[in-house]
Amino acid sequence: MTDAYLAAITSLSTTRSLNVKSPLKFVNTSLHGVSHAVLAKTFALFGFPPFTPVKEQQLPDPDFPTVTFPNPEEKGFKFIGNAALALAQDGYDVPFGYEEAIGYMFGSEIRDKDGVAATMMFAELIASLHHDGKTATSYLQELYEQYGYFQGTPAKPSYPRTLAGLNIASIRDLTIGYDSTNPPTYKPTLPLSSGHMIQFRAESPTDGAKITLTISGKQAGRVAKLLRRVVSELADEWMESSKNRLGRP
Repeated sequence: MTDAYLAAITSLSTTRSLNVKSPLKFVNTSLHGVSHAVLAKTFALFGFPPFTPVKEQQLPDPDFPTVTFPNPEEKGFKFIGNAALALAQDGYDVPFGYEEAIGYMFGSEIRDKDGVAATMMFAELIASLHHDGKTATSYLQELYEQYGYFQGTPAKPSYPRTLAGLNIASIRDLTIGYDSTNPPTYKPTLPLSSGHMIQFRAESPTDGAKITLTISGKQAGRVAKLLRRVVSELADEWMESSKNRLGRP
């Protein structure tokens, strides 16, 4: 399996003759050590000299000591891979795909984001630019001049404070690793509740999002009435179901 993977990655190389001659030195941070061993072999196969590893991230560590919250890896990139496969079945060539959260897919063998492939493609780009007397920064400026400048600002988390006349006591957002009940780190904890709780979970492009509601009370009639109000407000105001053509329970 490893040999087949390395062969697939190596087939993406287009500038090996330049790689061998390149005087550039690379430093690599393998996040939590998950790619160091494979990447070291890939650098050699591409003709590059060994890179310098960041010691703190070189070896796998299940405790993830260098970050406050491990990435839950539920970003939906699999749907980009599935889209590429569907396009390929229709006769299209899909050599590249990416997501805004920094995941890159190269070639037709591995239909998923792959940090090793992305690293090697970037290394070859840098080697080619250096051969032409350019840098990554100067090349980026050329792209800006050709296609225009794009700039954005990171959005601060903002959440509703009420729902169906009830105050929202806490928010746990696993997409960014935030739990309002756990200052000062705000690191998410296991959700436990003896009262009302709402969970949103992304499904697939066809299934949309799944919402799970838990409402408790001593009077069945009041609980049922409140549940209807919550569902109605979620659908009409939060999700804008009519505008977005979403199904309703």
